[in-house]
Amino acid sequence: MKQILRTTLIFVGISCVLFSTGQADGLDDYEPSELVVRVADSAYIDSINAYYGTTILRYIPQTKCFLLHIEGGEDAESLGTEVEFENENEVEFCDANYLFDLPEPVQSSKPFVDVDLIGSFPMQRTSTQLNLASAQTISTGLGVTVGIIDAGINLAHPLFTGMTISGHDFIDGDANPSDPGVGPSAGHGTFVAGLVKLVAPDATIAAYRVFDTLGSGDGFTVAEAIVRAVDDGCQVINLSMVLLERHFSVELALEYARARQVIVVASAGNDSTNVERFPARVSSVIAVAAVDSNGVRAPFSNYGGKINVCAPGVHLYAPFLDTAFAWWDGTSFATPLVSGEAALILATSPKASWISVRDALVDNSINIDLINPGFEGELGKGLIDPSAALANFQPWICGDINSTGGNPNIVDLTFLVQYLFQGGQAPAQIASADTNGDSLGVINVVDLTYLVAYLFGGGPPLICGT
Repeated sequence: MKQILRTTLIFVGISCVLFSTGQADGLDDYEPSELVVRVADSAYIDSINAYYGTTILRYIPQTKCFLLHIEGGEDAESLGTEVEFENENEVEFCDANYLFDLPEPVQSSKPFVDVDLIGSFPMQRTSTQLNLASAQTISTGLGVTVGIIDAGINLAHPLFTGMTISGHDFIDGDANPSDPGVGPSAGHGTFVAGLVKLVAPDATIAAYRVFDTLGSGDGFTVAEAIVRAVDDGCQVINLSMVLLERHFSVELALEYARARQVIVVASAGNDSTNVERFPARVSSVIAVAAVDSNGVRAPFSNYGGKINVCAPGVHLYAPFLDTAFAWWDGTSFATPLVSGEAALILATSPKASWISVRDALVDNSINIDLINPGFEGELGKGLIDPSAALANFQPWICGDINSTGGNPNIVDLTFLVQYLFQGGQAPAQIASADTNGDSLGVINVVDLTYLVAYLFGGGPPLICGT
C-alpha cells in the first residue's frame, strides 16, 4: 500500500518565486470533508459509500475518479488510508482532495502595471530574443486552440477580441471563466494567455478557471479541467502551476491528454531548487524553466534533470486587468511561450503526434550550458528557438506506420504485419509503430494487438511513446 501523500500547491505566478507550505504549522492542505477515489470496478463505489458513510459529489468518467463527501467530520487523510488498507484489492487509490493553496510568500514577484503606457507588447525584448518575427512568417498558430487552466482570463481585454472562447468556470460552475479581477490571483491567467498570443497571435484561447479569488483550488478540479479541455478540442494545455508532490487524479487526467495527442506544458517552479515538481516531472509534460534576456537561468527558476526547455521568464510584458498591460517575472510566464511555440508547430501539421511536437521543441533548442556554469545538463536542451523548430519539423502521426500522412487504417496494420512476420520494410518512423506507448524501442506483437483493438475493437487511443 502506497504512502498517502501530503501536498501543497505553489501557485506559480501571484508571488512567482517561493512559498512556505503551511505544513510546518500543522494546517490542513486538503479539503477536510472530501476524498478522491479510484476503484477497479466503478460499481464498487456503492460499497464504499455504504460502509464508510460517504456520498458522491462528482465523477470524472474519462478517468474513473470519484470525489466523495465525508459525513461526520472524520479526517480525510486518515479515512483515505483506512479505505485503501481495508479494500486493497478493489481500491486503486484513495486520497484527500489536496488543495492548490497560496500560503504567505517568503519571496515574491509582483506585476508592475504599465500606467504610463510606455511598453510595446509585440516589440518587447522577448520577441527579439525568440526571433518571433521570423517564426511567424512560417506559422501564426491559426486553427490551434490552447487551453489556459488558471484563475480565469480577462476576456474583455482588447488583445483577446475574436480569438478567445469560454471554456468553463469550475469555481462558479458556469460557462463564463472571466477573471474576477480581485484577490491575489487577479491577472495571472490573463497574463499567461497574453504570452501565448505573443508567440502564436492567431491561436484561439480557451479559458478554464480553477482558482478562486483567494488563489486556491483543489486537485480534483484541476483534473476535471484538463479532461474538459481535451474533450473540448484543445490541442495544447498550459499549466502555469506546480505541486510539491504527486496528485493521482491530475496524473490520470494527464494520461488522458497524452493518449489523445494533446501537448501539455507546465512550469518548473520558482523556488530555485533542483527538486522535481509535479506536474512538470511527468514524462508526457513539457517542463519549462526560466531564463533572463541573456539566456542565464533566472535566479528564482527551478532546474534539474526533468527540465525539457527554457524560455524567457524575466520582465515579460503582457495584458493584465481592464485594458492595462504589465511587467511580470516567473516560470509561470516562461511556460506559455512554449505553449505558443507548440501552437505554431501544430498549425503546420494538425495531425502530428504529441511526441513529434515535443521533440521538435526540445531538439531545436539552443544549448545554454556554457553561460550557465554549475547548471550544465539541468536546463533541458536549452532556450527555445521557434524558427528552428518550425524549419526542422519532421511531423509524424501515431499509428501512421506506412508514413502516408493520414490517420491509421488497415493499410498501416498490413504494413506492420509484414514488418513483424514477413520480412517487410521497417517503418520510416519507428516511434509511429510504438502504438501502446511503452517506448521500449522494440516494435512487437503487443503494438500490433493494440493497433487491432483501436481499429476494430473500440480500443483506447494510440499513444506512441512517453
